[in-house]
Amino acid sequence: RFGTDGRLTSLNNVSPTDATHATSSQYGSATALFILHRGAVQPDMPDAVRELYLEARAVCDISPRATAALLRVALERLTGHLGYTDVPIDKAIGSLVAEGRLAPDLQQAMDVLRVTGNEAAHLGEVRLDEEARGVTALFELVNVLVERLVSIPARISKIYDALPASKLEAIARRDEAPA
Repeated sequence: RFGTDGRLTSLNNVSPTDATHATSSQYGSATALFILHRGAVQPDMPDAVRELYLEARAVCDISPRATAALLRVALERLTGHLGYTDVPIDKAIGSLVAEGRLAPDLQQAMDVLRVTGNEAAHLGEVRLDEEARGVTALFELVNVLVERLVSIPARISKIYDALPASKLEAIARRDEAPA
């Protein structure tokens, strides 16, 4: 189950719509495991993204289309967190790619969320299952994006900033020197 902040607190009474069964051979355990796809929130998820993620989780079983649309807006807030406020989401993604800040798989993840959310809101070509399973992957994509674009850079920065000041200054001089 999950706490009010969306973080995982326990695996007791996890329902099939909250989890997917994984074989024990994948994880080296004799017991079957349930791997959560929706519900668990990345700890470093920005508050503005978390708010929509939790709202999408709350309506997932009722309306997969609303869930997809909410997760698309969560993506828009994530691109805002990355510095692209007041920019159409498609342009923000393109700019992040042009700057080299998005690996191809992350660009694809963003485009899946963008296109699926847009289509869900406008009853377009992309069809979601009537059940919540059709949008489960979208929750996973939001978490992957937060992990790779927010959490990992923050962890690396913390470790890097712990280097001695003289080493950081030497690195800065190296990076300022013409090639």
